[in-house]
Amino acid sequence: MADMIFKRILHPVGQGAFFTEHFQNEGDEKAFLNVVYDCGSFTSVPNLMDYEIRNTFEKKDHINMLFLSHFDEDHVNELITLLNRATIDKDTKVIIPFKYPYLLMVMDEDYPLLASFVMQMFNLGAQVIGVDDDNDENRPGDPVDVDRLNANMTLGGKQVVRISRNQKPIWYYYPFMLSDSTSLQKTFAAKVKDVVNLTDPCEIIEKRKELRDKYKTIGKSKGGVTRINVNTLLMLSFPAEKVVGDLSVWHFDNIYCWINAACCYTGDSNLKGKGYGTVKKLVMEIFDQYSKGTTLGMMQVPHHGSIKCFPAQMADRHDQFFDLAFVNCNPYHRQKVLDSSIIGDFIRSCKVLWLITEAYHSRVEMISELC
Repeated sequence: MADMIFKRILHPVGQGAFFTEHFQNEGDEKAFLNVVYDCGSFTSVPNLMDYEIRNTFEKKDHINMLFLSHFDEDHVNELITLLNRATIDKDTKVIIPFKYPYLLMVMDEDYPLLASFVMQMFNLGAQVIGVDDDNDENRPGDPVDVDRLNANMTLGGKQVVRISRNQKPIWYYYPFMLSDSTSLQKTFAAKVKDVVNLTDPCEIIEKRKELRDKYKTIGKSKGGVTRINVNTLLMLSFPAEKVVGDLSVWHFDNIYCWINAACCYTGDSNLKGKGYGTVKKLVMEIFDQYSKGTTLGMMQVPHHGSIKCFPAQMADRHDQFFDLAFVNCNPYHRQKVLDSSIIGDFIRSCKVLWLITEAYHSRVEMISELC
């Protein structure tokens, strides 16, 4: 008999991202641990995100971990809605692709929603933890228990976050980034290191105008908006060894299938070129170290199916890296990103691709019994 239930939901929010994972004891209706990856959407359906958030979390349910892939509006514009519905407090871990999280509080001209949210995280005492794509000091690294994560830490290398129950590992999360030469993080940090203590949120707030002025002197991206970090935080969610029992997935009018429980979320990363191969290598190394015998069940098609970021290998019938792919998209939105040729590639290769759109029946639920 199973001791615990693990549930993963790919929410039908169209062109955006809202993925949740929940751990609950067998027989309990309420989860004892909730994980969220991104919370936003460019939706044309009124109150869609509000409905999904309310349908997922009871009033004041606690969010234990919140992963933000990057800072584009369609990935973060419903964070305040989430904050108003669920509980985010000193025990919440917010993990972002930026080494100095509290600097985001001065970015209110370019990322107003995110800056406001980070400010509220500071006021609530939540632990905002950065990930540094150049941080090799923890490679290969020891697992960090989720309760020990704190704002004084920077994740990096091959360091994973561990979920344990009764001192027994049951699940791991591996947040990581691919190197991006266009990242402005180092440039900005070098400009302000003599102005402010980058780890002191109070000093950052006090000197926010000066920091913002220096921020504006860094290069502009296309469209005139400064992009302090164009990296995307990818996240691998996978079980510990020998804990997964029965597992089922529901999608499209009660269609069930059986897959492995591990999932790789890719956000708006660009996996063309060497990117896809790098992700495969990292994931296999992580599995070999923490969960031998595990294989990847689900993988997100990056950047809502943009052909500019899509690696052709994903749709190659000979590629056995994952069981099925999914893409969160809105094929009819005026700002559509999905390239329909990708769908054809998967069909011709007889590989499974699920479209997570704004239609409720495109919702995916995966339930696994943990032994």
